Amino acid sequence: MHVSTVLFDAVALRNAMSPKNREIRELGEIIDEHVIVKAVPAKKKEHFLEISMSGINSNGDIFLDMTAVRTYLEQVAPLPFDTQFLSLSKKFYDWVKQTGVMPPEVHITFNDNSYELFKSFRQLTYSTAQGKYKVEVRGLRFFPENVTNDSPFWGWYAETNCPGIIGDDSVAGFRLRKANIAIGLSERMTDIFRLASESYARFNRYFIGEVHIQDHAVIPNAHRDDFEETPEWLEIRKQLVEFARVRSREAYALSEGRNADIEKLITGADRQLEEVGIKQHTGLASKVEQAKLDGDIGRYIEKIEMAEKADRSEEDRGRLGRKREELETARERIANETKFTGQNLKPSLTKGERKIIRTILGLLYDALDEKNYETARTIIQKKYGISEKE
Repeated sequence: MHVSTVLFDAVALRNAMSPKNREIRELGEIIDEHVIVKAVPAKKKEHFLEISMSGINSNGDIFLDMTAVRTYLEQVAPLPFDTQFLSLSKKFYDWVKQTGVMPPEVHITFNDNSYELFKSFRQLTYSTAQGKYKVEVRGLRFFPENVTNDSPFWGWYAETNCPGIIGDDSVAGFRLRKANIAIGLSERMTDIFRLASESYARFNRYFIGEVHIQDHAVIPNAHRDDFEETPEWLEIRKQLVEFARVRSREAYALSEGRNADIEKLITGADRQLEEVGIKQHTGLASKVEQAKLDGDIGRYIEKIEMAEKADRSEEDRGRLGRKREELETARERIANETKFTGQNLKPSLTKGERKIIRTILGLLYDALDEKNYETARTIIQKKYGISEKE
């Protein structure tokens, strides 16, 4: 077995490509002249790449900073997850194998195989940029639904309590990848969040995740910090903008839930439950009112769910959970048990008269505020014999 050794004469290459040279030469000719390739015997049976850097000047000091090189490679190179440190890596590998989208990976070691590099995601707890909150990684989410090897893209992100901008720059923000190699860092997805809304740009760094581009027609640009604007990339970007919009609203809702006053939430939920009780007794004016009440309860359930995800005591979470369950039960009653006002009219009324009264009640509900509607409904009830007892 042989190993190919490639020796670049960097100084000669730089001089040969200097703008000061008047002579126009083919790039291939210059490379042939200043790059030496030779084969030497090797004992290793596996594929590998070994890099030695000699004669680095002060402009290239960063290449001798092993911490900087390691941090860069951990973010950019197609590395595996460290299964020894991140308990969620099993969930990741189970999912990619099940869907058939296993990304290519390489194994990179430093200092004569003294240690191997892995992706930066190694912790289940991070701090926000200002150190005020803890970011807790609770699980992984994958998107979009029904991903296959033919899907134009797929991605994953950490499910967290989303308390703010993540303080660790090596993991903060979604990252774009092609063939599991990073295309730019988090700033590319920040641009996509900004396309959703200027105010949403900051929310990218509330998240930890990757977007893997699979479409072969999507091509990285020469700097490998973005993609060429092909129709295929523009279509993917359009879908990612919508994804960013949903994630931003989720982060905003979690922020509201975290700052929500528990007592106000409980009091508001009790008002919703009281209204459901009244409507069960008096009946609903129309399908429109039923849909509105269902929507109001649904939005309040979402508020409580966001508040439950925040850092709160077990007692507070218990109170919120019980109130959420009460609202969910009330929502089911509105959908399945509550009658409409027109169903309780006098038996002596004809079918046509009943229909007219139901229509009038629906129109009044749409046109009047709640107080005036209840006044009008009560008058109609007394006139046409709607029974309050039923």
